Amino acid sequence: MMIRQLLAALLITASPLLILAQDKATDSDPLSQYRASAMKKWEADVAKLEAQDRSQPDPKDAILFIGSSSIRRWTDLDADMSPRKTINRGYGGAKFSDLAVYIDRIVSPHAFKAVVVFVGNDIVGQDDDKLPAEVASLFKYIVEQVRTTHATQPIFLLAVTPTPSRFNA
Repeated sequence: MMIRQLLAALLITASPLLILAQDKATDSDPLSQYRASAMKKWEADVAKLEAQDRSQPDPKDAILFIGSSSIRRWTDLDADMSPRKTINRGYGGAKFSDLAVYIDRIVSPHAFKAVVVFVGNDIVGQDDDKLPAEVASLFKYIVEQVRTTHATQPIFLLAVTPTPSRFNA
C-alpha cells in the first residue's frame, strides 16, 4: 500500500514538472534544453565513436549496445554474447538526455539485428536528477529516433539496478 501511495505522489508531483521541462524545448528542437551541455561533455567521445565506425565495419547480424560507461566498460561483451556478434558504442557517464542528443549519430550508421540500451545516470540522488517521467519521455524519443532508420529491429532496455556507491550513507 505504501508503495502505491509513493508512486501516486511521485506521478502527481512529476507531471507538472515534466510539462515545465517540455515547455523549455522548442517544437523544432525538442532537445534544446539538453543540447549545449551534452555537446560540451560528449562531443569528443562521440567523434571517436564515429571514427571507429569509419574504420571498423559492422559484423553481420550484430547486436548494437549503446549507453553509458557500463556499456563502454563491458570489456568481455563479445565473449559474453557469443555466438552473437556485437557492436559496442557506449561512452562515458551519459544520461538519457545525452543519448537523445546523439542518438542519430550513434545508431543510424549501423546495420544491426537488435539494439540494447543501458543508461543509469539520470536518477542517482543528486540535485540535478531528472524526474522519472522525464526519463521515460527521453527514452520514448530515443525509440522514435531509432525507428526512423531501423523500423523493425528490437530495442531492449536494460533495467537500472541500485548502485551502492551512489547511496548516501
